Amino acid sequence: MVRNYLRTILFQFKLKIDIMKIRKFVIALALPFMFSSFLLAQETPQKSSNQVDRATRHAQMLAELKQELALTPDQEAKVKKVLDERAAEMKTQRDARQQNMEAKRSERSEKMNMAQEKQKEHNAKMKEILTAEQYVKYLEIRQSRQGERQGERQGNRQGEGKPGRKMMNQ
Repeated sequence: MVRNYLRTILFQFKLKIDIMKIRKFVIALALPFMFSSFLLAQETPQKSSNQVDRATRHAQMLAELKQELALTPDQEAKVKKVLDERAAEMKTQRDARQQNMEAKRSERSEKMNMAQEKQKEHNAKMKEILTAEQYVKYLEIRQSRQGERQGERQGNRQGEGKPGRKMMNQ
């Protein structure tokens, strides 16, 4: 019995040694690939298509059109003018969109601040009316209802609406 136990331990020990050898071998093979990919990523930082200079894209488009359409110098000048006008329009649209987003952010922030102030005023009025125990219970009720509403909103975002209630997007 002891002999079988020792054999089992020796067998498991040999397996552990074999597994450790295999792990070391796999790690030894994987390390060069990991480091080479890391070094390659370091050497050549790639710009995304959004970061490419717009003027460069504009010039490339003009060159492609000139070559593929065999534009005359007069046509090339007119096409360049049209492309320049379009680029200016796109820039103004991007700028307007950016300003609109910033305005919406500040407006949302102002509305939230106003709502918080109104809530503080409301709580102060309720505190004057209610006893300390009632006020604590009132706050607990408000918190639980607020949690329920947040759960409902999250459900609506995932496409689950209340039955009998139309969703705004439909």
